[in-house]
Amino acid sequence: MPDQVRMMTPNAPEKLIVDLWPTAITFEKGHRIAVHVTSSNAPRYEVNPNTGEAPGSAKLKPRVATNTIYMDAARPSALVLPVVYPADMP
Repeated sequence: MPDQVRMMTPNAPEKLIVDLWPTAITFEKGHRIAVHVTSSNAPRYEVNPNTGEAPGSAKLKPRVATNTIYMDAARPSALVLPVVYPADMP
């Protein structure tokens, strides 16, 4: 909702919950999961100039966004993945 959009404060941790939508994949023994964090998904979505302007109306010079993922005791991060076993699995 546009009235809930606000700029983040540089160097201040923010709590974010990102819903990756329902999906399914089978991981075989030994497979690994990688998580990539980015500020962009262009060209799928319009580029965010990081100026706070509404999409499609950017007139200010774009700003570089730096993402930091905190993983210490005071600011833990988590990736929560449900595990669903097939009905025929023991």
